[in-house]
Amino acid sequence: MAERDLLTGLAAGEHQLLLAANALFEGHGFDQPTSFRTGAWTSDMTTLRALVAAGYTVDSDAYNWARMEEWIGVGNGVFYEWVKEHWSRIDDTSQPYYPSAADILNPGEPALPLLEVPLNGVMADYVTGQEMIDIFAANWSGDALAAPVAYAIGFHPPSFNANDKSRIDDALSHVDQFLASADAGPVVYATFRDLISVWP
Repeated sequence: MAERDLLTGLAAGEHQLLLAANALFEGHGFDQPTSFRTGAWTSDMTTLRALVAAGYTVDSDAYNWARMEEWIGVGNGVFYEWVKEHWSRIDDTSQPYYPSAADILNPGEPALPLLEVPLNGVMADYVTGQEMIDIFAANWSGDALAAPVAYAIGFHPPSFNANDKSRIDDALSHVDQFLASADAGPVVYATFRDLISVWP
């Protein structure tokens, strides 16, 4: 997809912001970032087009909205309802996909060359360790996998606290029992950058 086709209106502005961010990373000796998540999971097609044009290969905004019940009715309730509608089909077992150029929620042709990795395991501040373990179990029954499966969890670094750490420790201690490196199951830890080779 040609850059000129991607960048119209707001996308052009977002593209400039992303290029400035890339320059900051590179100016401090880091590689250019290749994965992205918008605050409050608010990426839309404008954001995805800008990401592609700026050289990003992965977005992780697709959110398992049903697990954020803490937000029901907060403020005027608009945030919860927006996330619920915007990511309506994302749930515990949603898997990576390349969004259609016309629909952020569904794969299709022409597709954007940007892998959308759903945050199916949710953010640690919105679920318990047991809930994260339950979501892991929903993605792997214990049988041999017929195809790759992604399980992604997150946290908010600025507000990360002992409760979040405890929840993540609970979940990952469970997951660690099934490491492929120990010949104990299919679990392999990977970065978002790695997932491009798994879902080409």
